[in-house]
Amino acid sequence: MVLFSHGLTGSPISNDYISALRIFASWGYIVVAPFHGDSRFANVKLESFSDQLYALLHIKEFVAMQAVRPLSLSRSLDNVLASSAFAEHVDPTAIGGFGAS
Repeated sequence: MVLFSHGLTGSPISNDYISALRIFASWGYIVVAPFHGDSRFANVKLESFSDQLYALLHIKEFVAMQAVRPLSLSRSLDNVLASSAFAEHVDPTAIGGFGAS
């Protein structure tokens, strides 16, 4: 199984990421790629100086958003490992992960 974490305000099914996820799936990997829902926690993007200044001024929101990511990744793994459809196909000692930003 492979666990994927997408970039800030991204989506695991965006053109930037979906090709890599498809390749893993084509080789028989179970791909777990949750939507992080960044905009639920903070209106943060880092495309310009003003965006970076906004992030600094709203650092609590930004940190809260980043703190939720590992929790959502962990919960996603828990759900797959507990699923009757997937659990018997996953070696829990052989789970990889990667991310992009």
